[in-house]
Amino acid sequence: MHQLLDEVLETKGAEAGIEGRVFNRHYEAGIADIEGDRTHLGSVVSNLIDNAVKYSNPDQPIDIWTSNASGNINIRFVDRGIGIAPAHQKHLFKKFYRVPSGNVHDIKGFGLGLHYVKRILQMHKGDIRVDSELGKGSTFTIHIPTIAKA
Repeated sequence: MHQLLDEVLETKGAEAGIEGRVFNRHYEAGIADIEGDRTHLGSVVSNLIDNAVKYSNPDQPIDIWTSNASGNINIRFVDRGIGIAPAHQKHLFKKFYRVPSGNVHDIKGFGLGLHYVKRILQMHKGDIRVDSELGKGSTFTIHIPTIAKA
């Protein structure tokens, strides 16, 4: 997973709106090998990075942490962005759900990304959760079983 994270970050680093963005990598997982579909897992990582970039200021870094627990690799994507109100957090992974933004339409999307992320993780016997506070940012944590037990 560390290699996949690095590859996605290198690819993302050249995209408009992401170039020059600071991504702090904190790879603390001793066991990062998993069995899975590289293309779909790369899309999961890409989606979570895109969201962190989309909903935070360009001058704020994004942190990516890895760790092991209970036979999983846990990957946290931490931004210091606008955050998500508690009432919306439980709906984030539903198909077509978008956090209401009033009449502001400056952030594009169809509400499919996080639904896709959750489904792909479920197919890999993994999961995702969110911790967020309005005005302070969001942390999306994914859990995927490793090949060897941690």
